[in-house]
Parts: sequence; C-alpha cells; structure tokens
Amino acid sequence: MKNFNSFLLNIRCGVSEIKIVMAALLFLSVSSCTKRSDENLNNIAAYRPDASQAQRIDYTSVSTPTTLTDRVNGVDYIISNTLYINQGRFTIEPGVTIMFEDGAGIVVNPGGALTAIGSGGKEIYFISKSGKRGAWNGITYLSDNAANVLSYCVIKEGGSTTSPYGRANVVVAKTNHPASVEISHSTITTSDNVGILVSEGSQLLNFNGNTITTNTSYPISVYVANTSFLNGSNTYTNNGKQFIELTGYENSPVEQTVTLKNIALPYALTGAITAGNAVKIEPGVRVYMNNGSQLTIDGINGSGTLTAVGTAAQPIILTGAFNTAGIWSSINFKGSTSSTNKLEYCTITSGGGNTQSNHGMINLMGTASAGSQVDIRNCTITNSASYGIYIQRNTTLFNADIETANTFANNAGANVYYDVNIASGE
Repeated sequence: MKNFNSFLLNIRCGVSEIKIVMAALLFLSVSSCTKRSDENLNNIAAYRPDASQAQRIDYTSVSTPTTLTDRVNGVDYIISNTLYINQGRFTIEPGVTIMFEDGAGIVVNPGGALTAIGSGGKEIYFISKSGKRGAWNGITYLSDNAANVLSYCVIKEGGSTTSPYGRANVVVAKTNHPASVEISHSTITTSDNVGILVSEGSQLLNFNGNTITTNTSYPISVYVANTSFLNGSNTYTNNGKQFIELTGYENSPVEQTVTLKNIALPYALTGAITAGNAVKIEPGVRVYMNNGSQLTIDGINGSGTLTAVGTAAQPIILTGAFNTAGIWSSINFKGSTSSTNKLEYCTITSGGGNTQSNHGMINLMGTASAGSQVDIRNCTITNSASYGIYIQRNTTLFNADIETANTFANNAGANVYYDVNIASGE
C-alpha cells in the first residue's frame, strides 16, 4: 500500500509539473505575440506589489502629527478616500508604499504639511490600486510650509479627471495662500495628464535630480511668473508633450520678473500673457506658441520689457506649435519705452493670427504720447498670416535699418508695415 501511495503521489507530481510547463509555454507564446501597455502590465497580479498585509486608511482628515512607518515587505497602506491633512505634519518614512483607491488622493491644507523623505534603495511609493493612469487624484499642496518635502519618492498613475485642483500627479496650487513644496530625486510618472502642475503664486523648491517620464501630457505645467525653479538637473523623457507648459492670463498682468532659462527642453506657451515687468529669454531657448497665444509687453499699465537676445550659434526660436501661419497671435510692445527691449538672433514664425485686434506677428504699439522703443536685428521673421512687423504711432522708436537688418520670408502682408502716423524710424 505504501508503494502504491508513492506511485500515486509521483503521478500527481508529474501531472503538476506538466501543467506548470504547459502554463509556462502558454505564457511565453502569449507574451511573444502581444504588446502590453504599461497599464495592462500593472493589472497583472504578478506585477503588483503584495497588498495582503496592507493597513487601510479610511478616515478623511488629519489634524494631529501623524507618521506612517514601513510596516511590511509590500504595500503598507491603502488610502480609500481623499485624505485631507488639515493640521500638523504628516510624515511618511523611507520604504513605505501607499496604494490609492480610485478617486482617492492627498490634499495638504494651509495648516498642514506632508513630509515624505525616502532614500536610495528605500524610496517611498505612491501608486494606484488598479494600476491604471488617472485612477487617483495625486498629491495636492495648498500649504506653504517648509516641511513640505517629497524626496526619493515614486509617484505614479495620478491625474484623475475627478481632481478639483488640477489633473497631475503633484499639484502645487494657490487658494488664498501660496503653496510650496521641495521635490528632489523623485520619479513622477504615468499621470493621465500633467506630471507636476504649479499654479499662480506657488513654487517648487530644491527641484533637482528628478525624473519626469511617461506622463500623457506635459511633464510640468507652470504659471509663467513661477519659472525660477527650472534648471538643467532634471530628466524629462517619453512624455506625451515634451515641453514645459507656460500658462498665464491676459487680464492678470505678470508683475514678477521672468527669465526663461535654456534647460534643453522647449517651452509651450498657452494663453495670452501680459508682462508688467521684465521678461528675459536666454540664448538657445525654444518657445512653441499654442493656438491663439500671445505675449504683450505692457509699458502703459506696468513696466514691461522684453530682452530676447540670442547668438548666431544659439538663436532663440519663437514659433507655432504647428508650422501653420497664424497658429498663434503676436508679440506686442505696448507703450514700453525701455532701451532693454531687444530682439536679436531670433527666429519668429507662424504667428500673425487674430488680426482683428493685432496687426502683425510683432507689433510696436502705444498711444499718441507713449509709443514703444524696440531694436530688432539679425532676426528671421517668416510665415506670418499678416504683417511681419507692424509699427504704430509716430512716437515709436526702432532701429532705422529694421528692414535690412533682418530676414523676411512668406509673410502674408508687408514685411514691415508703418502706420499712417509714422514718418520715419530712429
């Protein structure tokens, strides 16, 4: 009987081994002919961290100092709702993994702070439970607190359409209070929209050593006045739109100085921006203008100036998001009389749209008593849907060789058009 039982056991083991081999062969055959997206991979159980010992966080607000520790070798916590940190510091220790149910997220209110500092090899993970892009709302900072830190973190699969603050893995917003957060050595990935969204009045600190990758839209969208944190120490790869988006509002003048740095990634300008202070664009910068976008340098209601001085080796590129004449509107100098207004070694193309309110791709405008002063040299001005340069009012000052010091081509109107009040340049 003992031998017979051993015989049956061997048969069972043999059958099990055959099943395992067949399953392995089936897996190999399927994987060899099926291309999986990152979402599909995340939905395969073997690719998801073990959540069997995770502790659920079902409460929706925190008003006292709280610490989440590295509890298990897998998912430590599952957050089922949006968690509001109202007061005190919410600390997440190195090695912690947090999963979010669909539609959940973290919001740091003005009285709270979120500190998540991991380390190399013990990163802190913020991931969705379903493993799909946009499944959770991401992390939203409405707090300007020095304890707001994300370091050595991996934040993925946010950007939900249900987020009331903006679709991104990390939102740095302003609601009656400026918000700020330090982000360093972190990976921001697979958002269903933007990687990081920085709203008006908010800022990123110590923004170094990050990888922002594989997000559906821009890696970063930032209000144009809050670009000072941008530098060349971060990596941007495989995002749906490989640009830094700059946003602004025509009726909300930018009062801060703005410098667009050459960070090796181009910018995309969205909306109508009015600059009431100095704007400087560094050599080699590329700005792609989205549909209908424009830049107004306001010297009547502010002290706006524009200095865009490239070099022959590193020209500044200001062009449409698509190579279509009139895709964007214009650059307008409005009563700005500063001698720092210069366009040199710039390639400006594909604008001149919306000619009902703007006459050319570059407009020198003002009032009868307050014109603009601009030097434009060594620029290539092409493919305007209207005039290349429109000069208005006899008080406007410009370089006398403006027509010969620049290269013009394929403009629908005159390369340089002078308003009837213009007698000559200076």
